[in-house]
Amino acid sequence: MAEADEQVDRGGCGDCGTTQKPKRRLPEWMKDLVLDKDHTKKKRKQGGPQKGQTPLVPNLPVLKFTGSVVYCYQTSDCSFMCEDIMSNSTSERSCVLGFDIEWPVTYTAGKEEKTALLQLCPSHNKCYLFHLSCMAGFPGGLKKLLETESIKKVGVGIQGDVWKLLRDFDIQMKGCVDLSNLANQNTGSAEIWSLDNLCKHVLKQRLDKDPGVRKSDWRQYPLTATQQQYAAADAYAGLLLYNKLTQTTGSKDTKNDVST
Repeated sequence: MAEADEQVDRGGCGDCGTTQKPKRRLPEWMKDLVLDKDHTKKKRKQGGPQKGQTPLVPNLPVLKFTGSVVYCYQTSDCSFMCEDIMSNSTSERSCVLGFDIEWPVTYTAGKEEKTALLQLCPSHNKCYLFHLSCMAGFPGGLKKLLETESIKKVGVGIQGDVWKLLRDFDIQMKGCVDLSNLANQNTGSAEIWSLDNLCKHVLKQRLDKDPGVRKSDWRQYPLTATQQQYAAADAYAGLLLYNKLTQTTGSKDTKNDVST
């Protein structure tokens, strides 16, 4: 292998009479894109990813939410919608909600816009989008739901979202489960997962992370159909991941609560 991959300049150095060192080329498997443990892209090759690396799989199907998207942009409508969600939580059956938030990207150091959109997905059939930037104040019904510990809110890196809602609206979320912790608990690993990478690993599907949508202005009313589908898919993915991670191994999530 070494001989085949060496290109040797035998002309040498005219002044000193020495030959230059062989120029080596990387093995073929090191040149493709793979993900290191921090999930940053590196120029490496497929065919033999090293331990701790996850190969990128470009041909996985796109995960889409095909149920009903309920788009709420008026404070007065929130109470009814939150009551509808909370009605699914009983003493016999705990309600689990796929959770995510969106806000506009800023390019000013030290500045971050307030949360513009909050997504909750309770089932395969329905996903709620609360367009907070259109509302005068944070809806009381939604605050009550988020602060109810018996209603689980699940997502990847959800602890960051917990702190952001606390800073933005003084919401003290309860019953939050970080799917990254749950996945690592199941596998005995210490990966730092993104939502998309965890979907690829667990669900064998990928999310459509179009930068034009991801970095769009989430404050603007009304949200486009593309924005709504993007937002709903993220929350739905969280619900699917939770169900898969808890059902396949029977894992408990009580140790993964990251609420304030």
